[in-house]
Amino acid sequence: MVATSNLCDKSLKRLAAKKKSLSIQYIPNSAFTLDAESQEHPLIAQVLEANVSAAETPAGLPPHIQRLCESDLLEFEQEQMLFRAMNHRKFRAASLCKAIDVDIAQRSDLEQIDRLLREAQVIREHLIKANMRLVISIVKKFVSSQSTFDEMLSDGLVALMNCVDKFDYERGFRFSTYAYRSIARDLY
Repeated sequence: MVATSNLCDKSLKRLAAKKKSLSIQYIPNSAFTLDAESQEHPLIAQVLEANVSAAETPAGLPPHIQRLCESDLLEFEQEQMLFRAMNHRKFRAASLCKAIDVDIAQRSDLEQIDRLLREAQVIREHLIKANMRLVISIVKKFVSSQSTFDEMLSDGLVALMNCVDKFDYERGFRFSTYAYRSIARDLY
């Protein structure tokens, strides 16, 4: 029994040390606190539960591309909420990682970090899906005989993912304004 306990302690300490060394990137905000959102908007819960309804997809696209456009477009306020929620979760996870004492780490604390990072990832993926039409519209403008649509779409998606990670919602701009320039610059 003691040997099993020692193995669990060593395993927990290794896991805690690994979490403590994580580098979690997020866009900081002076309003962020370690407290969970007390009155979180229903949209956030809906995204986290993945019950977001499918939107109408643009006509004339191949089926594999149409599937990329199944998320509804976001209104400005929705976009702001989702970016705030994603970055707040990353902030909380990063703060918890920094505060870990490897010698007395609790499994529940490590699980909370994992949960926050999973939720941030789900929100990130939703933001990416909701902006797929933007990438497709930009790619259509840049397709040439040297680059196929699929190649450029792949490059545009990578640029979109980077934009989602770096967008500072607090500046008051629409995400599409920021992302359009970055994606077009990467494709050109």
